Amino acid sequence: MGLLSFSRSIPIAGEAFTRAITQGLGVTLEQAEEYKKTYGFAASQLEGKIKKVLDPVLGLVVDEIKKATSYYLTEEKGETPASLIVTGGTSGIPEIISVLSGLLGVEISVGNPFAKVRVNPETLKKLAPYSPLYGVAVGLAMRD
Repeated sequence: MGLLSFSRSIPIAGEAFTRAITQGLGVTLEQAEEYKKTYGFAASQLEGKIKKVLDPVLGLVVDEIKKATSYYLTEEKGETPASLIVTGGTSGIPEIISVLSGLLGVEISVGNPFAKVRVNPETLKKLAPYSPLYGVAVGLAMRD
């Protein structure tokens, strides 16, 4: 794996996905949050209804990634990325990584900010489900 070449924060978060479910299916925010976390982009779940209402929001994310990639290629004179690393709570939505990878045509993985940090194994086990949420915090803690 190479070094990080370019970083971009996308202003579309989990709340936008939850709102899409609320509006698309006419359910409460609480129910929408549960559907998002449980079914996500799984086309085989609930007749694909959740995926269908989430797809337009993911389209906005894909557009932002394409803009960032274009900027990197033209302004930074970088090479076409071989892979992307995503972080944040939205990276835990079921099937989002495989759908994103298919839409963008690159390998995508979920970042683990604890990968190069010494952490007690028991604590690490407890933190594992939440690790994509700690990218900024761990990065700031590692500053000199």
